[in-house]
This record gives sequence, structure tokens and C-alpha cells, in this order.
Amino acid sequence: MGDAVIALVRASPLCEYVNESFSNQVATCRVKRVGEAEQMRSFSEADAKQAGLLSKIGPWTHYPQRMMQMRARAFALRDVFPDVLRGMPIAEEVMDSPVEKGGASRYVSPAEIVSNTALLPQRTEQHIHLIERLEEVARTGGYEALAACWSGKCALEGGETLTLEDRKAIGTQELERLKEMAKSNAPLSLPEGDGHE
Repeated sequence: MGDAVIALVRASPLCEYVNESFSNQVATCRVKRVGEAEQMRSFSEADAKQAGLLSKIGPWTHYPQRMMQMRARAFALRDVFPDVLRGMPIAEEVMDSPVEKGGASRYVSPAEIVSNTALLPQRTEQHIHLIERLEEVARTGGYEALAACWSGKCALEGGETLTLEDRKAIGTQELERLKEMAKSNAPLSLPEGDGHE
């Protein structure tokens, strides 16, 4: 899931870049969100020691540099792109958290994390129809009408109002596309005094 997180962020139109480096036992991740200043997060060998990670059997003993890179990446992406990640857990962090079973902690595999993680709601045929109706609102009503329908304050042509689950399934990337459509197709308003009475 460490790769899934960076894939989601890089696929987002909100991401300008993600650059990673490793020097002097410090992993650094620099990220830039469109319209905002670059952000940088680091994770060092000293951080790993303080957290007790370097003594864990597994990836931390076999690939410490890679694990520090993943931690720096997780901090940067989660801090700068929380809307894109929608609370998706970072596999490497979850693996490092002990799971209590009968009072004993145990290693959690990536497969267990994936199977136990609630994935984002799946888009259904109904959501496709809702998107088509939202496109019509964006084309004919512009940005304000789209915002009202997206928030559930007004009904779509078929009488439906969007729920939180609908908005999650449709997603922020689709919303951004609809916003662009609404901006470019906003109804023209005549200046005062030039209208027909």
C-alpha cells in the first residue's frame, strides 16, 4: 500500500511533484501541491531508533533505508494530500503497530492490512447516472448550481440528492473535472442595464 498511496497522489491533478532523496541517514520527501508552497518531511535513523523500529525483525532490519524513505513519504503525502488519500492507512506504519491478540503483539503482514482495510466506496451504475446528471448541471447551471447539487442542497434532474457515500464514490477527481466543466460553461449574465425588460 505504500506504492498505492504515492500512485494515488501522483495521479491527482492536485499534485505537482513528489521528490524523494536519502543522505546522511536521513530520508527526505519533498512534495508540491498545485497553488501551494513546497513541503518537506524527513525521517532519520535517529527517529527510527527513538521509535524502537530498528530493533524490529523484518523490513526495518533488512531494508532500513527503504523503510525510512517510506516514513518520510507517508508524513509528506498524508500532511499535504489528506483529501486525495481520504484517510487511507499507510501500510508500513500499520505494520509497525503491534496488534494485540491475547495480550501478545505480533507482526502484521501487508496482506492482512489490505484485507482488513475498508476500501473507498465502489462506484456503481447509479453513480455513473449521477455523474451524467451532474455534468448537465455543470453545463447548464454553472459552478454555483453544481456546488448546490454536490452538497445535497438541491435535487438533480431525476430527483436524487447526493449523499456523503455518493460523493465519496464519485470522488474528488471527478468533482474537479465537473468544476472545470462548470467554469467553462457558466451561464453568461448580462451587465445591469443591458438586459431586456
